[in-house]
Amino acid sequence: MEDIEKIKRLIEHWAEHNIEHAKTYYEWAEKAKASGNNKLHEILIEIADMTKKMDSLFQRAKDLVK
Repeated sequence: MEDIEKIKRLIEHWAEHNIEHAKTYYEWAEKAKASGNNKLHEILIEIADMTKKMDSLFQRAKDLVK
């Protein structure tokens, strides 16, 4: 397999998992909030938001390897 093809597949894989991870962070943020840990909730929300921002970078990378 050519390196660029491998990179293309890896980017797809990473992008998919990035979305899944962001969803998980949001879910656990809500659980932290429900348990009364508001500061942890805020941090997990921030982590999730930053993770979602990576989606546009993954898309740009996908566009470059088409």
